[in-house]
Amino acid sequence: MVAEDSVDYDDGGKAVVREMVPYEVDSIIFNLLKTWIDERLKKVKDCVDRAKEKETWNPKFKTEPYTQSSVEMLKLAEEAVGNFFEIPIGISDDLVQELADGLKRESHKGGSADDHHPRPSSSRGTQRFYIRLNTLHHILSELHSLDKSLSHFPCQNPSPHNRYSCSRKHLSASPSNIDLAHSSIQAASQHVSEVAALRLIFLDINTAFYNSLYVGNVTNARIHPSLHNLKNNLTLLAAIVTDQAQPLAVKDVMKTSFEAFLMILLAEDITRIFLKLDHEMISEDFESLKRIFCSYGEGLVTEEVKDKEAEIIEGVVELMGQPTDQLVEDFSIAACEFARKGAFSRGKTERCNFKLQKANASPKESPEHRHISELSEMKYALRNLESKTSPEQSNEMNVEKMSLLEKQLRESDIQLQHAKASAEASQEQQNMLYSSIMDMENLIEDLKSRVLKAKNKVKSAEARSALLYDTNLKLNDALNFLSGKTKSLEASLHRADNAKIETTKKLGIMIKEYRKEKPEQLASAMFLEKKKKDYWILLRTRDTSKGYLYILNVIIKENK
Repeated sequence: MVAEDSVDYDDGGKAVVREMVPYEVDSIIFNLLKTWIDERLKKVKDCVDRAKEKETWNPKFKTEPYTQSSVEMLKLAEEAVGNFFEIPIGISDDLVQELADGLKRESHKGGSADDHHPRPSSSRGTQRFYIRLNTLHHILSELHSLDKSLSHFPCQNPSPHNRYSCSRKHLSASPSNIDLAHSSIQAASQHVSEVAALRLIFLDINTAFYNSLYVGNVTNARIHPSLHNLKNNLTLLAAIVTDQAQPLAVKDVMKTSFEAFLMILLAEDITRIFLKLDHEMISEDFESLKRIFCSYGEGLVTEEVKDKEAEIIEGVVELMGQPTDQLVEDFSIAACEFARKGAFSRGKTERCNFKLQKANASPKESPEHRHISELSEMKYALRNLESKTSPEQSNEMNVEKMSLLEKQLRESDIQLQHAKASAEASQEQQNMLYSSIMDMENLIEDLKSRVLKAKNKVKSAEARSALLYDTNLKLNDALNFLSGKTKSLEASLHRADNAKIETTKKLGIMIKEYRKEKPEQLASAMFLEKKKKDYWILLRTRDTSKGYLYILNVIIKENK
């Protein structure tokens, strides 16, 4: 601009201008804008990184049930978009697309923070998953408005000399600038909702639901306590989760509870034994479980979704109410229908084999020989027409006819091979069906024999228990009688001991008094008592005469 039209040059400075390197303003503007975009995206990235490291997933306000980091990230994104379109220069579609792609990448990173920094679960773990779900839905709604802003902002066309000009279509023609972020956040929301439902059913109320339902017997372990806990947790879910996220969360809780109920019915073990009589109670419990989700909210879970999820469980409960004979009969009917279909296919196979054998046995009736006979007839007709046609024409006709016949023969061979293959497949299926039926019959016979043995063991055990009961009653009666006798004998001994003690006391008193009054008579009495004992000893011997003589002598001496 300084050299142009200058008086110091003969040509007005045009030669100097032509030698100067052109100053590319568009490329410099593009680089500056790109640097500005990178700086704004770096701020968003730093916000996301801080959220990954320090986010506790606790909302700051009850009116905003989502994390403050998501609010900060979306605020930075909105400011970046607003400031970008306020720049007073021509903005190309490429720059807008680059800004949208950067925001898309950073928002996608923010949804997967737990993949890089897992945190240990706590007592409020399920509630924190609800906050994650609220945050994802909040980001999704804000991204939708941000996408509208990117689509509706006016975009100036770049300079025609800009080598970085847009080669794409206008952004308004594309369906969305942040489609990948939308799909990623929706997938993350689905995953978080499923994990929260699994944690609620199999951790928070596991003791009251999965670990205790129908344990021991169905009558004493019904579902009503579990439903009370489930209602309380659904009430807590409604208080924490936003209205936009509640349908997904409640649907996953319903699916998980139905799956847990089905696992309880199918995983029969020592602690859970189901009988045919339990069918009605189990059906009532499942209806009560379904009514919880019908009465919870309005339109959160549709009847179609509920019926679809409950279809398998209702089928299992219905099978539990049928007797074993009916199940065996239904299986036999289904097997017969399948066998009838196999017999029909086998009949078709046999007919094909019969036709094949007939074709092999009678060559005249086979397709090949039939075609050959037709060919011979055609040859005979051609011989008759040789006089009328030239040799070249007859040869061409023969070649065409031969090629047509060969093609038909090949098609017939292919059809026969297909028929053989289908017949072999049908035969194999029939053999497999028969083998499975035989296995089921053997299994049923084995089960019947086991049931009979178990019944016999039960009868013998009942007889033994009755005998033991009678014997125990008799032993109890004898024990009661002996205990009564023992008590009476103890009482008699006690009375005898008391009598002896009283007698001894009286004798002691009498002896003392007698000693004081008549000591000589006491000595003679004691001597006589001793002699009496000796007399009795002599009387108990065989020589009684000596005893009497001894007694008489003693008496005579005493009288003297």
